[in-house]
Amino acid sequence: MNPLSAILIVLGLIFGFIGVLGVLRFPDFYTRMHASTICLTLTPILIIFGVIIEAILRGGMDNYVIAIHSFIALAALLVTNATSNHALARAAHRSGVELDVISVCDKLREKEGNLKEGE
Repeated sequence: MNPLSAILIVLGLIFGFIGVLGVLRFPDFYTRMHASTICLTLTPILIIFGVIIEAILRGGMDNYVIAIHSFIALAALLVTNATSNHALARAAHRSGVELDVISVCDKLREKEGNLKEGE
């Protein structure tokens, strides 16, 4: 295995582990969503880039097909992961999931409050 591919894959695994720790340790839904979004975005990016580099360096039509499919999967993951996590956080906020007491502010609630007062 190419050393660069191995480093990217190991870094992806390390970021995945750190993201899991964040999900377990953070106090409320929103900070856990932040940790999971980073974990579920950065981990596959690093691992898939490792796979793409390895496939390209090995050469051959089969490996090029693997690289192309990996790139397509990465593009789909980047679009759907960010969108779905944003939708989950927005739905949680609208349904009234509270922030932890250590949170400093809720700018979205302040903005919604200002909009209601201005009507």
